[in-house]
Amino acid sequence: MTKVLKDYETEVLEYMYRHKIENGIDEFVVTELPNQKSFNTLAREGLIYLNNSDSSMIKVRITSKGLDYMSRYSMTDRQKILKYYYDNRTQKSIFTGGLDQTLSIEHPVLLSEANYLVGKGYLEKVGKGAMSGDNFLKITATGVDLIESPDAVSKSTRDLSTISETSTASITNDVISMKIRQEIYSHISSFIDSRHYYTAVEESYKVVREKLKEITTEEAASAVFGENALNEKYWGDIFGEVPEKGTPEHDFMRGTGYMHMAVQYLRNEKSHTKAAEIDKNLALHYISLASLAYDLISRRNSAV
Repeated sequence: MTKVLKDYETEVLEYMYRHKIENGIDEFVVTELPNQKSFNTLAREGLIYLNNSDSSMIKVRITSKGLDYMSRYSMTDRQKILKYYYDNRTQKSIFTGGLDQTLSIEHPVLLSEANYLVGKGYLEKVGKGAMSGDNFLKITATGVDLIESPDAVSKSTRDLSTISETSTASITNDVISMKIRQEIYSHISSFIDSRHYYTAVEESYKVVREKLKEITTEEAASAVFGENALNEKYWGDIFGEVPEKGTPEHDFMRGTGYMHMAVQYLRNEKSHTKAAEIDKNLALHYISLASLAYDLISRRNSAV
């Protein structure tokens, strides 16, 4: 049985697992290990293969055991629900009431995710409870196929976790889990993984400005939208239309302009001051702004 991993060990394994699943990267080459003890622990547990016979080049890759471990560890609430119904598929149906305690998922989240699975055809309703929002559910053939397919790990990750390329979010109390634009994440992920949050923020704003330039040939938001966000010259290129003043659509486009102005000046501040320590939570707020700004000008100009 694999021991419980420490935070840093888990972060290392998560990083390798994600790149294996999403990008097909099997092996990583590093010149030195930032935390030798943690890597040794992972290797001793059989979760990674570590080859440091060459002092100038260390090769690391995640093992099949490591992939199995992370597929269980990184299960989303949605995946936990479907897996539970799969494991108990011989039963006629299972009531969602009380399932929140069994799976350690908050009840509102359980109902929301279960409804999503029903909507996607992975689960089906057999009956419902009395005024509670709970239902009797069972797994469908489609749900079984999803779990049993040969590429179950990558397929379930794609189908159950990554719903859209646009920003999506789930909320539990005051914690929001948000998916940002892939174009931004792919550019800044290495900075986030290495905890260079200041650089991650600055680089996320660069991606937004580059997208604006791609659409309009102008990089600066002030040149595209004007200092008061009333310049309509590029609205047709960005949004596909120039609505009448005073309409909700016009207000939306002007609001988008102000958002890009914020990105411009926040980016200027980051570019003209020395890099400093920045709290991870604050950095993610900045990055979510960049993701939204990018998303709002991309809906007409890219597949979303």
